[in-house]
Amino acid sequence: NLFVGAYSLTTGGIKTYITTVGSGNADKLSLAMTTSNTWAAAADVLKADDAAIYNISFLGTKPANTTAAASSLYGKYLIPTYGAAAFGAAVAAPENVDVNAPLAQWVISSVSGRNFTFTNRETNVIFTVSMYKTDKAGEYVISNATLSNGTSITSIDGVNAPASGADLSTVANWKYQIVKLTPITESEGFLALTDAQLSQQTELVFNGTGSVTVEKLYMAYTGSATPAYFVPINNAAYSVQWMFEKAESVKNKMKYAYLDGTDVKQKDSVVNIATSYLLYNLKNDNSKQYFGGVASDYKAANDKDNAQRLFFKKNADGTYAMMRFTKAQISLATDALSYSAVVKADAKKWSVNTSSASFEAGTATLDELDAPYSAVTVDFNALSESLEAVARHATFNSEEGAVAVKQNKNGILEGIIGEGMTFWLDTADIDKDFHSFYISKGNGEEEARGFLYFATDSMLHWDANKADYVYNVNYALEGSYVAADGRDGDLKAIFRPATLAGLDTISTTVNGETVLVAEEEEEDVCLGGVDNFKFYIMKASESSYVIRPISAPNYYLYNLNGKLGFTNQVEKALVVTLGEGDATANEDVEVATVKVVSGEGNVTIAGAAGKKVVISNILGQVVANTVVSSDNATIAAPQGIVVVAVEGEEAVKAIVK
Repeated sequence: NLFVGAYSLTTGGIKTYITTVGSGNADKLSLAMTTSNTWAAAADVLKADDAAIYNISFLGTKPANTTAAASSLYGKYLIPTYGAAAFGAAVAAPENVDVNAPLAQWVISSVSGRNFTFTNRETNVIFTVSMYKTDKAGEYVISNATLSNGTSITSIDGVNAPASGADLSTVANWKYQIVKLTPITESEGFLALTDAQLSQQTELVFNGTGSVTVEKLYMAYTGSATPAYFVPINNAAYSVQWMFEKAESVKNKMKYAYLDGTDVKQKDSVVNIATSYLLYNLKNDNSKQYFGGVASDYKAANDKDNAQRLFFKKNADGTYAMMRFTKAQISLATDALSYSAVVKADAKKWSVNTSSASFEAGTATLDELDAPYSAVTVDFNALSESLEAVARHATFNSEEGAVAVKQNKNGILEGIIGEGMTFWLDTADIDKDFHSFYISKGNGEEEARGFLYFATDSMLHWDANKADYVYNVNYALEGSYVAADGRDGDLKAIFRPATLAGLDTISTTVNGETVLVAEEEEEDVCLGGVDNFKFYIMKASESSYVIRPISAPNYYLYNLNGKLGFTNQVEKALVVTLGEGDATANEDVEVATVKVVSGEGNVTIAGAAGKKVVISNILGQVVANTVVSSDNATIAAPQGIVVVAVEGEEAVKAIVK
């Protein structure tokens, strides 16, 4: 704490010495005069007719040890912070700062005399400073500094008070500290999807740790519950697949300072944009069903205006904090009001309550970095591990029976639960991250055979005479609908007679005419929609799989009263194991003798006497681990989806009321 300067032993003394003095006498040093002005000037930091945007970090003398580092600004960035009542400020190590995010970027909004006003691109926190130039470009010595969020911010986080000397957590003590201004260009601080991404299916992944040991949780839809709702689940195979649609944007507008010749002028600009998104899936009639909230049935949100608006604010590690609003909450009178409704100090983000296995959609604030499973990624590689892309014979066996095919009275080959039937799996899309298959009834040598088909265009099709879309009840799954035309029902799983004409081309018959079906329609050449013949066979556990249409991966093959269809209710998915099959004849499939029946607050296991039974919830937490003593054992279990693993048997899901 020594200073070097001009010092006189007596006030007004004749002799003045260049010497060192302690910090207690620093105010007695004479002010130095130089032959040129050392104040930072507008021309040093402003741009010509463009905004000057900087990261602000601190230099000076490197601390000697960890104790000194904790009370030093050295090497740290100045950033605003979110809080309960108002924005604050802090200094943070580079590893905790995304220098390309608006939260770490400061726009010079005005210059007045020797004072420069820096306004944060995201929060509008203001840093006003007068500075001396140094002999290094971009590095300045602070003469005076203040921080404000509308009222004065007198202290900051990220630096401790030292045992002695100036407390740099107090902004007023920053005189003589060295700042570095690093020029940077504007970048996105909120999720901004391209048109290509908007055309893809995706899923939301909640990353983190807590009382649960898994690293990732997903969003599952429990459509059979009353009311229907969303729950976190640790199995990616059952994750809801979403489409994203852009909705309203909120904009942060401010003035920035620039040089016009030697004059300092100001111009209005939009310095930050946050775009909201709607999540939706397509119903059987191709209409959109929007996400309406975690505690409600998203099928009820058919009206776009009633859908939830989701904002994804980027975290320093590249994940996102997900915030939700209604349209009314962000469609306000002015841009400033709309922006401040989203970017506010106490903004809430989603997290997962691991105790109740539910989403918390508005309790954790953005500054709660340890909120469990609140770091969200928008994953466009949204499927679990797929079956290896190898052509093969296979049977699909489940606890409910095996997948088979029969022709119904309408001449349609429909999928049923019956005796094990051998299918031929042709590989498709082997060059993509997730493999898919053509699933056909046959041994793979026939030129024409029945291919499993997601018949959305058969159930709902255009009728030129009616000039409208009409439903064909023959393609609706019996027992899944109320309306006579099947419009409210699930799609029946059918096997359509066709020929594989190429890797991405199917030859089939439409209205009595042979047509080619490829990825995209080409007039007088082919129809589009070959993806409706392709299916993912995705892992549900180490040895079991679920079958999902590639054109609608939020749907699953399932069994209803012995007939197969497609549902978006994950708990209904038909979980199958693959057998090798027989190319020459169908085989009988052994049906498991152990049965699991869910009840109110319990699960009953039949036929498992003497076997170990483990019951876990959807987050993977074990709620029961016992050896049952009878052939009809009842075990208490929490409400919701549970996984029951009986020794020597495949694990099954059950819904406890």
